[in-house]
Amino acid sequence: MQKALDLRATRLRQTWRDIHEIAAKQCLEEGPEAVNTTKIAEAAGVSPRTFFNYFATKEDAILGLGRPELLPDHIESFINDTEHPPLLRVCLLTVAVVATALGPEVDHERRHVLVEKYPELRNRMTNTVLLSRDQVLRELVLDADELWLGVSGMPSDVEEAHALVILAFSVVAYSWRLDPTHLAVSAVEALSHSIDTVVSVLGKSL
Repeated sequence: MQKALDLRATRLRQTWRDIHEIAAKQCLEEGPEAVNTTKIAEAAGVSPRTFFNYFATKEDAILGLGRPELLPDHIESFINDTEHPPLLRVCLLTVAVVATALGPEVDHERRHVLVEKYPELRNRMTNTVLLSRDQVLRELVLDADELWLGVSGMPSDVEEAHALVILAFSVVAYSWRLDPTHLAVSAVEALSHSIDTVVSVLGKSL
C-alpha cells in the first residue's frame, strides 16, 4: 500500500514538473501571451482539465507557483525557536509559508529572469507573497493569545504582536526585493542582513 502511495506521489511530482518546465520554456521562447494551457497540457500528456488540478493559472505554471500553506510544523518551529530573536523568527515563518507556494524544484535563476522580463509575472509573484503574508498575519495576530504571547522574549500583548508581524513583513519584502534568490537559498543570512539595514535606517530616522 505504501509503495503504491509513493509511486503515485512520484507521478504527481513528475507531472507538476513537466507542466511547469513546458510552460516556462514556452514563455521564455515566445512570451507569456503565447503560452496556451491546452497546448501545455497536451505536451505534458494530460488533459486541459488536469492542468488546473496542478496550477490555478498559466502564470502559475510558468513560474512554478502553488497556493501558500501555513502548516502546523511551521507554527511549532516558530514557537520552539530559541536560537533567533523575535523579529527574525517572524520573518523566517513568513518565508517558510512563502516557500510552500514557490515549488521545491524550481530554477530560481530562470524564474528571476522571467519576472524581470515580464511585469505581469512579477505581479503574480507579488500576489503569492501577499497571500502568504495574510496567512501569517491571521495566525499570529488573531490567535496570538493562544499561540505565542508571553513566550520568552516575545510580545506580551496583541498590539505589540501586530506591530512585530507588520515590521517582519517589511523586512521580508525588502529582502525579497534585494535578492529573492539569496532569500530562497540562505534565509537566515539574507534576513539578518536586511534586519541590520532596517534597524540602521530606523536609528537614523527617529
